[in-house]
Amino acid sequence: MAKNKEIKEAVDKCKYLTGDDSIKRLATVQLLKKLDYNSAIEHAHNDGTKEGIEEGTKKGMEEEKINIAKKMKEINISINEISKVTGLSIDEINKI
Repeated sequence: MAKNKEIKEAVDKCKYLTGDDSIKRLATVQLLKKLDYNSAIEHAHNDGTKEGIEEGTKKGMEEEKINIAKKMKEINISINEISKVTGLSIDEINKI
């Protein structure tokens, strides 16, 4: 909403300053700067959200590998087989 308020303020300034072409150009440049800034912020936010989702997915997959390894150990499957199935190292499995 702050973005819309800034845009409205810039448009209002532009309307107020309609008498002088150089001032109109300046107001237009200021408006474009604000739009550019808001676009950059939105893009950065979207990138951060995407990165967070990817990181969370990766962490969840690792946790699932550990859970599978635990269950496999409980039914006495060999460490080597668990490593082949889960992709975890033998050291990682031994720490479980």
